[in-house]
This record gives sequence, structure tokens and C-alpha cells, in this order.
Amino acid sequence: MASCALLAAGCTADPVGGTGVRAEMPPDIGSSTPDSFLPQASTMAPSTPSPADRGPEPADPMAADPTAMDDGTDDTDPSSTDGGAPEEGREPIPICDPTELEDDAGAAPSGCAVAGDLVVQYRVGDTDPADQQIRAQFNLVNHGATAIPLEELTLRYWYTKETGPPAQEFHCDYARIDSALVAGSFGTTDLPGVDHYMEVSFTGGTLPAGGDTGEIQTRFNTETWPNYDETDDYSYDGTITEYEDWDRVTLYLNGQLIWGAEPH
Repeated sequence: MASCALLAAGCTADPVGGTGVRAEMPPDIGSSTPDSFLPQASTMAPSTPSPADRGPEPADPMAADPTAMDDGTDDTDPSSTDGGAPEEGREPIPICDPTELEDDAGAAPSGCAVAGDLVVQYRVGDTDPADQQIRAQFNLVNHGATAIPLEELTLRYWYTKETGPPAQEFHCDYARIDSALVAGSFGTTDLPGVDHYMEVSFTGGTLPAGGDTGEIQTRFNTETWPNYDETDDYSYDGTITEYEDWDRVTLYLNGQLIWGAEPH
């Protein structure tokens, strides 16, 4: 059975019976932070083990799990992506010039991706722009003739974070391709009109030629649960409730922009 790569979210089987899994959603948390989401004070005094008893220092959880959260600061270069590395021993899928066609029928060059063939479709996960989570849902479509390993793709959702330094948490509530293959991280940027982006990457799977990934439901929140203001977010549109092509969510193939327009 598939498992979720989530934080603070349980999983239940997809009632439709697909290969994806669905995470239990938090209760309606309104305008204030619910007690169930706040750290609970311990009634026991912690003991302090000696250095000899403590053993080796634990590994950095962010190094092992990029879906975990950001720490309120990010040194990611906003002009490039680190995700989308092809597996060892396999050449990455190149981006081809769409004017370089093999024949008069307009067949795309084989073994490469043509700009415009890969598309991000978007719909809003909820239409309240002032709640405590941002919910964005995606479907990646491949109109081309070349299957694309999902590990080579990343997408970015651009927004402003009004809440200051608290860390943010990523959740994949459902994905037809299996939510365990979906990872999320956060970065900062100085591009105009935005200061953050959520980056979605994949640990496996394939975007088939002439096919799509199916629905990918994501959401994120700040760990202290303050409200966002999505009304000025570059990638947000509260009127899009059915999937449509959306160039304000950008898609990258091996770090190169192949769909959409970054904030400008």
C-alpha cells in the first residue's frame, strides 16, 4: 500500500480505489490556532543524559526528507532549480527546438521534449484567500511523443509569505501517481511581486507521452498556523475551480524552464 510523504497528516485509502492515497485533512481551524495543532506542554521534567549516554548526534531531518519544512530562511538560488536530476547511467531528456522537425508531418524529434508540449494545469484547492493554508492542485500534461521521467521535472508555485520567519510545512494530500512520490520544499526569491515559492518534485514515476499525471493535491501552512493573504499571490486564482492550463505555475525540465512565465 502506498504511503504519504506528509507532515502532521494521516493517510487513508483513496475511496475511488486508485493508486494514490488521501491524507486526512485538518479540521476547520478558523481564524485562530487550534489546540490540537499547538505543541503540548510536558508535565514531566526532562532528564539530561550524559554525553556518553546520548550516542551520536541525529542526522539532519531536512537533509533526509526535503518534504519536511523550511526553517524560515532559504539560500536557494531563485534563478535555478536543483531538482530533476536523471538517475545514474541515463542521459537527461533534452529540450528540442520546436522548429527542428523530422518530417513534413511535423513529428517532433524523438527522445526529447519540445517547449509547449509539457503543460501545467491548475485549479484552486479552496476559494478562501485569507485562511491558514494554501491549497493548490495540479495536473501535468504531456502532449509530446517522448515519455518524461518525473524525477527530471519540478514545478514552482509563486506567492508572498506575510508571516515572517516561522517554518512552513508541505503536504501532499492525494496524487494519482502515488503521493509517496511527491515531495515539496520552499525557496525565497527577489523576483518582483513575490518573495517565496513552493517547489514540487518527484522521486519516481513517468509522465507518459500523450498522457498526464492525474490530479496532485498539495497544500502548505506555516507551523504556527497564521493566516495567509493570497489575493496578491502570483500563482493564485480563486476563480479557477476546474483544471485549466495555467502559465503562472512554472515547470522545469532538468532545471530549465519549459512551461510558464516566472514573475516579472
